[in-house]
Amino acid sequence: MKDLSKIKAIVVTHVTISIPSNSEVYGQCHAIADFLKQNAKELIFIRHPLNGLYYSRAELFADNKAEVLKIIKTKTKGIMRYGMDILSTTLVVFFKKGKWDLFIGVNSLNSFSGLILKWLGKVRYVIFYTADYVPVRFQNEFMNNIYHWFDRLCIKKADFVWNISRAQVEIRKKQGMPERKNIYVPHGIFTKRVHPQPLEKINRHSFVISANLSKAFHYGLIIDAFKNVVGKVSKARLIIIGTGESAKEISRYIRANSLEAHVSMLGWMPHDKLIDFISHCGVGLAVYTSQCSWTNFSDSFKAKEYLGCGCPVIISGATAAIEEIKASRAVIVADQDEDSLCAAMLKFLEDEHFYVSCRENAINFMKDLDWQRIYSRGLSFLHYN
Repeated sequence: MKDLSKIKAIVVTHVTISIPSNSEVYGQCHAIADFLKQNAKELIFIRHPLNGLYYSRAELFADNKAEVLKIIKTKTKGIMRYGMDILSTTLVVFFKKGKWDLFIGVNSLNSFSGLILKWLGKVRYVIFYTADYVPVRFQNEFMNNIYHWFDRLCIKKADFVWNISRAQVEIRKKQGMPERKNIYVPHGIFTKRVHPQPLEKINRHSFVISANLSKAFHYGLIIDAFKNVVGKVSKARLIIIGTGESAKEISRYIRANSLEAHVSMLGWMPHDKLIDFISHCGVGLAVYTSQCSWTNFSDSFKAKEYLGCGCPVIISGATAAIEEIKASRAVIVADQDEDSLCAAMLKFLEDEHFYVSCRENAINFMKDLDWQRIYSRGLSFLHYN
């Protein structure tokens, strides 16, 4: 049996770098790292960028101090980059003195590095943290087969598999995973960091989107629906937070629809500032495109943050995420069309009793989804081994 405060842990992940802010998009990997910074004795946090424009980064956190660790610097792309990520992770940990209690790899490629290090005697437990599960991750059949080979290997060899949705848990059951290894670890919030505002202090007529503005961002549908909303409720405001390759295109679309007075693009925000800002907004939008197959199996990080901040949510195109939050009674599930999305927005704007009830439900729902509780449950095996 080992107390968490004595644990030496490693978290390895791939991260999205928001362009042009050159900043990491906060996600579950940062949440588990933040949890371990607060609760573990030592933490190595390694992040590999998802594109070849940036270098990987490794840091050691101990005694409230951060130390940058040496790591291979490469801007190689494609399959070669993935190989270099495995190699660089392995080398960083291998050349650190001592044995590490816990290795958490976000997705299978990073978990594979943990399995190598366990074989080398450098780590005791490996957790495969499933960020997403996608039947067709790559259109290239060869690459897709490699993706599933790593996935199968990691669920077989890792000590535990963390799944962010019930849909993922069911997939793992079908893959023959023992129940003791198949752990449900849904997205949450740090409740001590989130401060929902009283009704009189929020921008009641605002809709907020926090997103990486990539080509996958379904801005046309959202803005077209919102334009119809403005025609009926002139106080309505749409706030888009984030940066990405589509930002200029979205800005032009806003101008083309003469919505500059109603739609604001605020760019990237540090996560703490983002959470505070959302806490002053009215409704969160989590509109996903069904073309991204991961939405059929994953939880929605942004939807959980909206709810935690007191914002009811309009969600569409994310089958598993909808199942994760519908019990909150703070959600409208919209179809992926302009009329349905417009109707959902107007419902929140025009029905005050419904809105207030949803807001209260959102806050209460997320009280039970504190990252401290979620990760403590996920790591409870440390107390019995």
